[in-house]
Amino acid sequence: MTPVNVPVGNATVVALLFDTDRVPFVVKVEKTDRLEVPWRGSTSIRSARRDELLRLLSPLQRSPIFEVLSGSLSVSDPRVKDKPSLDWQIVIMLYVVPSDSGRLVLPYHSCKCILSFPEHKMRFELGNVWIELWGHKSATLFVTGAELIVEGPGMFLYRVIQSVPGSGVIPGTDAHLRLELKFVGIDRPVVVETVIPAIIQKPRHWAVGKLKDEIVKERDAYGG
Repeated sequence: MTPVNVPVGNATVVALLFDTDRVPFVVKVEKTDRLEVPWRGSTSIRSARRDELLRLLSPLQRSPIFEVLSGSLSVSDPRVKDKPSLDWQIVIMLYVVPSDSGRLVLPYHSCKCILSFPEHKMRFELGNVWIELWGHKSATLFVTGAELIVEGPGMFLYRVIQSVPGSGVIPGTDAHLRLELKFVGIDRPVVVETVIPAIIQKPRHWAVGKLKDEIVKERDAYGG
C-alpha cells in the first residue's frame, strides 16, 4: 500500500494505492477464528471458492524468480535542443530462475519500467525496452528482435532508452525502479523492484554493483 498525494483545488487529498502483486490475501472473519480469501462478485464480497483460488495460484506457480545483480541509470539532455526533454538510459543486470522446466517467452512490448524519485514526487513510465545477453552466448537464454526466450537459469541485461518530455531539476537522490515483465501464458506480470543509489562523484548517474564499478573506472580513466 502506497500513500499518494492528490491535489484537489487548494487542498491535498491523501489516497491509498493498493498493489495486488502479492495475491491471494487472507483475512480474518470478524468475530470468529476463521480465515478466508475475500472475492468480489458483481456488487458483493464473499469467500473465494477452491476453483477461484486455483485460478489465482496457478499463474504464480509458473512465474520465474528474478535477482537484481547490478544496475545503472543516467540522464542527458536531448540532441534536439528546441524540444525540452530528458533522455533516460537504464541498464539492469538480472538473473532469472524458472519455476518449472517449461519454456518461457517474454515479449519486449509486454515489458514496462517505472522510474520514480519519491522524495521529489517524480515518476516516469518507460516502455522502450529491449534485452541483451551478458557478454557471451547462453545455453539457456535466447534473444530475438522481439522477445527473450527462457529455457533455464541465466543472466541478461534489461535495457531502456527513452526520451521524456519536460525539463527541470535532476534529482540527486536514490532512484526507485519497478520492472513489470509480462510473460506469454502467465496472467499476472512478474514485478521486480530495486533501488539504485546516486553516484555523488558523477552527477546525473546512478549505479549499484558491477555496473557501478565500471562507471567509476571510466570516470577515473577520463579524469571525471
